[in-house]
Amino acid sequence: MAWQDKIQKGSFRGVPFTISDSQGEAGRRVVLHEYPFRDKPYPEDLGKSAEGGFTIECYVAGPDYMDQRDALIDALNKAGPGILVHPYHGRKNVQVISAPYRESTAEQGAARFTIKFVEAGDNQAPTSRINTASTLSLKSDAALSTMLDDFVANFNTAGKPQFVANAANAITFDGFDQISKLASFQGTFAGIDIGALIQNPASLGSMIISQINAIDGVADLRRIVGFGKGLLSVFGSTPSRQAQKQNQSSLVGLFQQTAAVELANKLVTADQPDAPLQLDNREDAIEYRDEVIEYLDGFADEVSDPVFEAHQQLRVAVIQDVNTRLAQLPAVVQFIPNETTPALVLAHRLYGDATKENDIVARNHIAHSGFVPGGRPVEYLK
Repeated sequence: MAWQDKIQKGSFRGVPFTISDSQGEAGRRVVLHEYPFRDKPYPEDLGKSAEGGFTIECYVAGPDYMDQRDALIDALNKAGPGILVHPYHGRKNVQVISAPYRESTAEQGAARFTIKFVEAGDNQAPTSRINTASTLSLKSDAALSTMLDDFVANFNTAGKPQFVANAANAITFDGFDQISKLASFQGTFAGIDIGALIQNPASLGSMIISQINAIDGVADLRRIVGFGKGLLSVFGSTPSRQAQKQNQSSLVGLFQQTAAVELANKLVTADQPDAPLQLDNREDAIEYRDEVIEYLDGFADEVSDPVFEAHQQLRVAVIQDVNTRLAQLPAVVQFIPNETTPALVLAHRLYGDATKENDIVARNHIAHSGFVPGGRPVEYLK
């Protein structure tokens, strides 16, 4: 096809004009890196240059040129990119950079424009987003560190009567014994000398935290959150009884609070397959969020100010993570079949995927996959 046949009538946002001249600038965005003792620079190509763009000289003329002029000015002044039909280059999505125009008594009945455009692409600038899962993990670690420092500062058996050490020994043994019986516990207590441990609060606190962190199951961690609730209160105002009371509070608190923090930390991998905590819908995520917050809030009146602050920061991280990342999980909705239907058929109808049959059966506790009762709500993920 001859070039004359390719020329199109010029317009911008549908407003026509006549072009008299066009010029453009091609090239790349390049950064030159010059290194010592090297004669040739290294050119780093950063992509197509947008600085040059292209400029057209165009005009509108005729008895109604003022109307044409005003229409073109309105089109040029509109916000955002628009479609330019370039006589020589065809249709382009462009952004107006500048558009001065002139009118002259020497050339009446015409308005001339000098318009500079650049091609407009999609917004591909880097965006920032808080990694809420990473923040949650960091706040969990920070809470554990603060809790350990607090435990070390408050737990003490040195220089106290033997019954103080014996009481602490019994509580610690009971806690470790309960943990060892949990099905999901991944650690071991072989070779641990509890009597020696309680003489070193830092080692004891670290051992308690590490062993609770080795509990995989969510249900098992919930049991540890309730640790020590059956213990009898310590009465007496003597320094030894007060030390026994403080040690008991410190031990029970560290067991309970560590389990609660670990429950919060399970959210980090809750949307991943084979994770200890499996959350496949936003309703369950919100319910779990509220449970963890209730645990943390329950310690508010029992902990020191630094631990309280660490718990509050963890609380915020839990809310942010669930409300942003896990809020994108599917919602649970209900469907009521008119008649008893096989789960296979419902899976195809609701999910468009017959392999989701087992999900319907498990989610709704169906006794037999061939008979999903009609007239009753069936929950599924949407």
